Amino acid sequence: MSRAIRSAELAKERLAAEVPELELIDPRSLVGRPGVHAADPTHLMIETRSIGLTGYQADDWLRDNHAIDFELVDHRLITPLFTFAHGEAEVERLVAALRALVDEHPDVGGETDVAPLPSRAELRTEQAMLPREAFFARSDNVKPSEASGRVSAELVTPYPPGIPALAPGETITQPIVEYLEEIVAAGAFLEGAAEQSLDTFRVVAE
Repeated sequence: MSRAIRSAELAKERLAAEVPELELIDPRSLVGRPGVHAADPTHLMIETRSIGLTGYQADDWLRDNHAIDFELVDHRLITPLFTFAHGEAEVERLVAALRALVDEHPDVGGETDVAPLPSRAELRTEQAMLPREAFFARSDNVKPSEASGRVSAELVTPYPPGIPALAPGETITQPIVEYLEEIVAAGAFLEGAAEQSLDTFRVVAE
């Protein structure tokens, strides 16, 4: 574990010095915020939107061009995981790859085309039925434009963060529809959704 933490610290120092265009978020800086009791220092969060890329786009480029993959990516960042198997050589490879990423995409100060996402409060849902009853109920597939106000019959979990946005029995709201559509368009994976493309929602039949 000490080796993993040292490697993460080295990567943070090297990236701050050599790839300043990418903002770094030390997980430990989040400790003390609402809901954050502790943080794992081996997960360094790296913003990519400053060069006009989503995390999905950056991950694809780094995998294709440098054979480097990340544990988590989303619409604005990439997160490498440092383990006991990583040392100075792996940190050097990561730093060089991220330097190449920035040089290849010099839109410093840019933004992605991902629309602002709803707040956590807007994504809260109300339970209209018991999950089991909704999951096994007779269901319909409806277009996203028709889903708001209907009761979900499926578990929809964007990954990352791996937290369900909808569970069976919860009432679908318009902010949730817009959130899911936006992140799918950006490249997110929806665990549990009947249709990954989100062309339809599986809802309890009326």
